[in-house]
Amino acid sequence: MASVLLINPPILKKDLYKGGAAVAQTKVEPLGIAYVAAVLEEAGHRARIIDGIAEESSIEAISREAQHFDFVGTSACTAFAKRAYDAAKAIKEATGVEVIFGGPHATAIPSEVISQEFIDYAVVGEGEYTISELATALERKKPISKVKGLYYKKAGTTVFTGERPFLKNIDQIPMPARHLLPMHLYTGSEARSRRLPSRSLITSRGCPFNCTFCDKHIFGRSFRAHSPERVMQEMELLVGKYKARDIGIWDDNFTVDKKRVLKICEMMKQRNWDLTFSCEARVDCIDEPVLRALKSAGCEYIAYGVESGSQRILDSIRKGFSKSKVRETFKVTQNVGIGIRGYFIVGLPGETKHDIEQTISFAKELNPTIATFTFFTPWPGTDAYKQVVKSHELSKQSYWLEGVVPDFNFLEDPIYVPKRITKKGLVELHKKAYMSFYLRPGYMMQRVLSIRHVEDIKMMAKGFLAIVKS
Repeated sequence: MASVLLINPPILKKDLYKGGAAVAQTKVEPLGIAYVAAVLEEAGHRARIIDGIAEESSIEAISREAQHFDFVGTSACTAFAKRAYDAAKAIKEATGVEVIFGGPHATAIPSEVISQEFIDYAVVGEGEYTISELATALERKKPISKVKGLYYKKAGTTVFTGERPFLKNIDQIPMPARHLLPMHLYTGSEARSRRLPSRSLITSRGCPFNCTFCDKHIFGRSFRAHSPERVMQEMELLVGKYKARDIGIWDDNFTVDKKRVLKICEMMKQRNWDLTFSCEARVDCIDEPVLRALKSAGCEYIAYGVESGSQRILDSIRKGFSKSKVRETFKVTQNVGIGIRGYFIVGLPGETKHDIEQTISFAKELNPTIATFTFFTPWPGTDAYKQVVKSHELSKQSYWLEGVVPDFNFLEDPIYVPKRITKKGLVELHKKAYMSFYLRPGYMMQRVLSIRHVEDIKMMAKGFLAIVKS
């Protein structure tokens, strides 16, 4: 039995949250490493998780703990890669223990990750079984060359063992090891949910769509979903053991398989839980029957990625739908009575001031319950990243090595600025988007009239403070 310490890299609040994001400070369970821990335990290994963000752990404290383990695993998205590197380096220097690095950043640019002298193994793609098989092989002193999805060093060279096929039946994965997480610290944010505690759930993997700014390398383009029965098992755990009053379903696109969604909704109604939930969907993957089923099962919010109000930009980022489709879906969703979170992006490649003005106007026309305007950030591994590197528009190609990229709804210094806009102009347009959307008298009156509970007031107050501080 190998012992493995899994860490979510520690990041200080001042680095993680900027501007309005500091008001919400949403902390969600790091389900990725919790899945890894569950598979390790299933294979007979001992796992422990330290969530450096939720527990506000120091790198020094984690390094002291690491000396009691055979291996240390860390995972990071590109935004947090620098802090993950810092933690891995400190652990290696303090203990000499072997370090495994996985997650979106390792999958996007494994050559950079494995080149770090303090990292021994880089895991790419779905990492649960790769890490478990690696731990088993190392413990038994067996060759690791047969462990698919792995980069490692040998005799001064880098070895890649080959891609690991995607899991076809994701029901085989045990439920994430939430018992190893400090669940009392993940209450959610009143700016996002009026019913706390709110818990997190992932019911599917893979997205079949082709947006230029999204990296699909970890889970691929093939949609694979948990069965409704498995989803119910996990929801029952969240409601029963972890006292969930709300669940955030974080699938890229919850409604790809409409029959599955209808079955899940029916099963939720049969259980008669005192529970609300939210999910994310595309405007072209949902219809009125599904919306009515979601509403009857307790769905309070659906998040739609609109991105832009310019059809030219929508086409350039390969969203695959028209503005008229967005209008149609928003109208039906609002008529059914489900709240909408509209996701918009400013500063996309090729955008002009006029394009962003169109996005602001479109957001106000659509009138979602909540609108977020995110600065475009080119993530490595995406077509959009390759595009801005090729056009020489990205001044710092490895920007993630300079520090943590905080919540990119409120970046003070955008990573990327389209060549037809100045940085100052982009920041001003971003602020204008928030102020002009939320400070409309009609919108403010609509929100006041929607108050039904004390929780609504708290949610509204947090949201208002976030806007003011943006």
